Amino acid sequence: MFIGEQSIEETLYNRLSLIKFCSEVDKNKIFCATIQNDIRYLDNTSVKSLVIKKLFKWMKDIQCSDLRREVIEELVGFSLDDNYFKKNNCIDASNWKRKISNIMMYIKELIPDVDLFTQSLLRNYWLLEQELCPFVNYAFGKWLLYVSDNPTEVLRNIELQAELSTVYLYRIVKIDIDNSFLMGDVIKSKGAYSYIVQHENKVYKIPKNLAAKAFINHQEALLTQKLMDTKLRNNIPAIYDFDDHSGIITREFIQGILGDDLLKKNEFQVNHKLVNSLKYVYELLIQISKEENIKFDLHPGNFIWSPEKEQWFFIDLGPVARIGSDYYPLDCFETYFQKIWLERHERMVNEPIRSVSIDSFIN
Repeated sequence: MFIGEQSIEETLYNRLSLIKFCSEVDKNKIFCATIQNDIRYLDNTSVKSLVIKKLFKWMKDIQCSDLRREVIEELVGFSLDDNYFKKNNCIDASNWKRKISNIMMYIKELIPDVDLFTQSLLRNYWLLEQELCPFVNYAFGKWLLYVSDNPTEVLRNIELQAELSTVYLYRIVKIDIDNSFLMGDVIKSKGAYSYIVQHENKVYKIPKNLAAKAFINHQEALLTQKLMDTKLRNNIPAIYDFDDHSGIITREFIQGILGDDLLKKNEFQVNHKLVNSLKYVYELLIQISKEENIKFDLHPGNFIWSPEKEQWFFIDLGPVARIGSDYYPLDCFETYFQKIWLERHERMVNEPIRSVSIDSFIN
C-alpha cells in the first residue's frame, strides 16, 4: 500500500536509502538478521548448524567495522575485492531495480552453481555497499529470491521484496523517544512499531523504530484521512493530528474490548451481534481493499468491540506488505472468520514464525 504523490519506485528507493542514516552497528544487525531469517531455507542440517554457530559469534562482534566482509569470506570463501561489490554512485530511483537484477546475474556468472542462500548473502552485502537496505529472502514459508527468464517478473519481485524488507528490517533500528509521552499515562500496548499510549480521550501512537517514524505511521495517517470519505468512517478512529517530524499519531480513543480478548472469553458463542457486526466491517474493508488496491492487517488484535455502540472498530490502519497479504481470505466472511479468528490461537502454536524471523535483533 502506497499513499502519496511519489511513484512506487521512488517511494521504495527512498525507503531502501534510509539505511545510510543508520549506524554501522545497526547495519551489521540488519545484515545478520537477514542471515538468521534466511537459514530457515537450508535443508542441510550440518550446514545450518554451522551457520547458526557462526551467527552467535558475529552477534558478539556486532560492532566490528569489517564484520560483513568477514561473514562473506567465512561463508562463501572468496575475497570481495571485485569492483562489482564496491560502491556504485550511479544507482537512483529510476534504475535501482535493474541494478539489483544485474548484480544477481553477475553473481550467477561469478559462481555458476551458486545456491540461493549464498546468492542472497552476496546480494545483501552488495546492497549495503550501495547504502541500500538488504532483503529478507525467505518469508511465509517460501523462498523469495525469484529466478525467472522473464525480466519483468524479476523486477516485479525485486519491488515486492524491497517493500517487505524495509517494513520488517527497519524495526531493528531503535529511535530516541520523548519519555514525557510515557510518563503518567496509560500504555495500552507495545506494538511491533509503536507504543500505544492513552491520555484522557486520546491515543498517541509513538514510533519505537525507524520503520514507524520514517513511513509506517505517515502512511497510516494518510490512509485514515482517505477512508474518512468512505462508509468505513464510522468504524475507524478519527485522527486528530500527525506530527511529520516525530511520526506521532494522535487519534480518537475507542473504549472497548480487543477482538483477541473476546476470543479468549468465548463471547462469540453467546453474542451473535459480535459476528454480525464483524461481518459488516469485514465486507466494507474487503470492498475498499479491492477498489483501492489497499492491504489491511485483518487479525483480531486490530479490531475493538464497543459495547456502548454495539459495533466493531478497526483500529490499526498501518500498511501491510503485499507479500504475505494473501494469508487473509478476501472472498468469504465465514472462511475468514473460521481461519483468522476461531483458529487463531491454534495457528499461532503451529506457526510461531509465519512471516519473518528477526526477533533476536529486536530488543
